[in-house]
Amino acid sequence: MKKIKILFILANLILLNSCNFSNSKKPKIIEIKKNIKSEIKIEEIKVDGYLGNYFKIKNFLVNDDSKNSYEALFEFEKSIKSIETVKFSDVDQSQIKSIINNILNNVNKMKSESIKIQRLYFEKLSQNIFNLINIINPKIKVFHQYCPMFNENKGGMWLSSSKEIFNPLFGSSMLKCGYVKSEIN
Repeated sequence: MKKIKILFILANLILLNSCNFSNSKKPKIIEIKKNIKSEIKIEEIKVDGYLGNYFKIKNFLVNDDSKNSYEALFEFEKSIKSIETVKFSDVDQSQIKSIINNILNNVNKMKSESIKIQRLYFEKLSQNIFNLINIINPKIKVFHQYCPMFNENKGGMWLSSSKEIFNPLFGSSMLKCGYVKSEIN
């Protein structure tokens, strides 16, 4: 028993010595920075035109970036206005023009510094983009995604070129809330 006590004391002394235990040394103070915002990287397929600009806005909202979302609206607006409707039948032209007017109305309402307002009208914008791409078939696969908790559990949708869920309607507060409702080819 005496040998065990001596071994225990020796082990503790060795342990304290190997850890450089000393009262003369002061511990280092490490500054921890809080609220460092990391940008979520979303793998979107590179798309030009209105759909690519839509995805940019979506990604800024995912990252809670209302400033860049606001600035991206102007490029998106230009790309929507540049859609050539003459390539389509008269009926489709009429529908496309009506949807474009709705989109431009959504864009004007989104032009706010408030991310809450941007998200509310982004959801409405997304519905109109969904209607538009059902007439103008995109050359890429688009995922129609849905979050049942948006707008006081009334639900909301958005579009993505990635199957993975990154929720622009809630951003970092509920990043993965939602599911793929359908695929548009």
